[in-house]
Amino acid sequence: MLPRFHTWNLDQQDEPVRFARRGVVTALGGWGLSDLRDTAELLVSELVTNAVRHGKPPVRLTLAIERERVEIRVSDGSPEPPLPRAGDEDGGFGLTVADALAEISVHTFPGGKQIRAALRGGPFRS
Repeated sequence: MLPRFHTWNLDQQDEPVRFARRGVVTALGGWGLSDLRDTAELLVSELVTNAVRHGKPPVRLTLAIERERVEIRVSDGSPEPPLPRAGDEDGGFGLTVADALAEISVHTFPGGKQIRAALRGGPFRS
């Protein structure tokens, strides 16, 4: 049975967003869920970029199969909730894009937060 989740610590990566995208694409392929690749890759890019730019270490990415869906979870050490902002030439559309592609939720905990993006899709392997 393949693992139903993968977690990556992104703090030590020179290019954390690229590293995160590659990890997610590889994991989805191993689960037989390559049909979710494009959406998952875009979500990971947006959420990890936000965590690296606006959050605090440690920044972690978890990809999991939960209740018939794939969840992308990005956590960082800042308890401040993410706030959508007006886009400009430097970006600013990350949360808007994420919200359009998945069911987004924010969970705070002592010493940080986790943003979850839930994708529905399959077929799932056990």
